[in-house]
Amino acid sequence: MLTIRNLTALAVAAVLTAGAGSAQAAKGKKKGVGVGEKHLHGVVVAVQHEKDGSGSFEIKSKSHKKGGEAGIEQVHEFTFNASTKFEIVQDGQHKPATATALHKGEHVVVAEKAHHADVVTIHHHGGKSKTKSKKS
Repeated sequence: MLTIRNLTALAVAAVLTAGAGSAQAAKGKKKGVGVGEKHLHGVVVAVQHEKDGSGSFEIKSKSHKKGGEAGIEQVHEFTFNASTKFEIVQDGQHKPATATALHKGEHVVVAEKAHHADVVTIHHHGGKSKTKSKKS
């Protein structure tokens, strides 16, 4: 009688442990589009274009960590190729672009994974040209 109770208790414990283990495994790693992708904001400090349409660029960004020192500048380097999507945003409108639109001094948002840029969004601020008024 005692052995049947012990075996039943062990069986129940094994079932509960197995169920908890699979629940932990499901929580562990996520699958899908955009997993592991980061978005970084910054200003382009260097660009290198290759003849085959690939290349690399560097951006300078400031860290915004909570509880830490704010405003520490960091330089991030990224690569791009033909599969990288470029777009220009001006006055809230998104327009497709190519890698040739990327220049030093541009404000960008980079969606990257493992230092490879998947999407580069170039922000053009203030589309109006400023003209000085002439004095008579």
